[in-house]
Amino acid sequence: MTMSTAAISAATRTAAAGVAGQPMLSQTLNQEDFLLLLAKQLSMQDPLNPVKDTEFMAQMAQFTALEQARATQAEVGLLRLEQQSLRSSALLGQEVTLQTSEDAPLIEGQVSQVVLNAGTPKIVVAGHEYDLPQVHSVRLAPLPSEP
Repeated sequence: MTMSTAAISAATRTAAAGVAGQPMLSQTLNQEDFLLLLAKQLSMQDPLNPVKDTEFMAQMAQFTALEQARATQAEVGLLRLEQQSLRSSALLGQEVTLQTSEDAPLIEGQVSQVVLNAGTPKIVVAGHEYDLPQVHSVRLAPLPSEP
């Protein structure tokens, strides 16, 4: 294919522009952007040396694989957040030992609640929020004695 660099740059600028020439907020190509680039590529190709359909199919397959990878990555992120929420909820009422940094002393206390801070679950011990990776150990809280 003998498409010029200027034509690719123009197609990229066209695809990167939003409605009424406003720049898009995202710096990633979506399916619509890909189709715009593909149409521009088709219109700018050399008629004496056209691009083979197998090349277009390969490009579409690569784009589809990329979109599926992005979707999978987003789903894994949601699963990770749900797993952290479940792990932190399981610590409610448990006695934990925390370490905020390697050289910091250990903190012991009972998990009184779980809060979401900026979308991340945190456990609350003695009125302070802690991240799950700071949990050093977990013990069952003693059962209340019967009177």
